[in-house]
Amino acid sequence: SFLDPFIILFTVPLSLIGVIGLYMLTGETYSLLTAVGMVMLAGIIVNNGIVFVDYTNLLRARGRSIRDACIEAGGNRLRPILMTTFTTVLALVPMAFYPGEGSELVSPIAKTVVGGLTVGALLTLFLVPVIYAIFNGLAEKREMKKREKRRIRRERRRELEARKTWETEA
Repeated sequence: SFLDPFIILFTVPLSLIGVIGLYMLTGETYSLLTAVGMVMLAGIIVNNGIVFVDYTNLLRARGRSIRDACIEAGGNRLRPILMTTFTTVLALVPMAFYPGEGSELVSPIAKTVVGGLTVGALLTLFLVPVIYAIFNGLAEKREMKKREKRRIRRERRRELEARKTWETEA
C-alpha cells in the first residue's frame, strides 16, 4: 500500500513545528548540525507513526471499523509512544541546554531532537489517526465503487449471454 507510508511520512512535517518553535524560543540560528539532528529526528518520529499505523492495520484486519481501530490503536499505543518520547527528550535535555566542553557541536543536534520530538509526538498522537481515518475512508469508498461497477458489468454480461442463448434457441 502506498497510502500507509504516506501517512507515516506525514509525521515528519509535524515535528518541524517543534524544531522551528524551539529555535525561535532560544534565539539561535540553524546550522549544519541542525540538519544532522533533523535526520536523527526523522528516524525517531517516523517510528512513532509506524507503531500507530501498523497496529491500526492489525485491528482493521481483525474486522474493526476504521473509526474503532483508530480509537483503540490510539489508546493502546499511547503509552509506548509517550515512553519513548519522554526517555529520549529527558536524555537529551542536558546535552541541549547545559554548556560544557564540546556543547557547540552536540547542542544543535539535541535541541533539534528535543523540540521536534516533543511537539511531533503529541501531534502524531492526535493528527495521524485523523489522517488515517480520512485517507482510508476515501480508499474504502473508492474500492466500493469499483466493486459496484464490476458487479454491474457481470450482470450485463449475464443478461447478454442469456439473450444470446434465448435467440439461438428461438
